[in-house]
Amino acid sequence: MHKVIPVFYQVTPTNVKRLKGEFGDNFRDREFEFESDEPKIKRWKEALAYVSHKFALTFDEKSALEIEFVNNIVKEVLKKLQDIYAVERSSSSR
Repeated sequence: MHKVIPVFYQVTPTNVKRLKGEFGDNFRDREFEFESDEPKIKRWKEALAYVSHKFALTFDEKSALEIEFVNNIVKEVLKKLQDIYAVERSSSSR
């Protein structure tokens, strides 16, 4: 079972999805480096579009302190680990 918690730090989900701003510029640099591997680039774009629509933790410098953001990440990871443990425990007791 794989769980992913997207974390957007100093980038908005919209910029990730649309490959805008500095994020988009950096992505295009990687795209140029891997231009011979179109399937890989396509998978990257699909993955970025997918995670930008999911529940995500987004750091907003204007309204939060960095330490609060890190604490929220830790809380979410612990919740996911507890969920995974509960599922695995119930399936192994059968």
